[in-house]
Amino acid sequence: MPFVTVLTNLSTNQLPAKFMPNFITALAKILNKSPDWFTWTLDAGKTMSSGADNERKPLMIVRIEESHAFESEAATSEMAPKIFAELVQQTGFEESTFQLVMLPLPLWRIGFHGKAIVMPKK
Repeated sequence: MPFVTVLTNLSTNQLPAKFMPNFITALAKILNKSPDWFTWTLDAGKTMSSGADNERKPLMIVRIEESHAFESEAATSEMAPKIFAELVQQTGFEESTFQLVMLPLPLWRIGFHGKAIVMPKK
């Protein structure tokens, strides 16, 4: 059950049409998850900067929280270049436009259908 949040100082009309649905479909393939399980938020038009005084330069912070994909340094290191490549391909922006935050999210920290998701004990 991945959660994806994209924060950007760009307006939605500066992004490709259907950017988030298309990115989620591609990300689902990278993470080997069904796109139906994703929850996403696009927070556009933010005042933000990478550095003290750089708010006019395009910036996108992509935060991905997922229960299993980022549990190890090796897995995260393997997926990061694929995610960057997809963002560049989908938007046409330089790789330096993007910052990724990839976090493991234990299932017991997710509430769904009125309760926390708890995996049965083995």
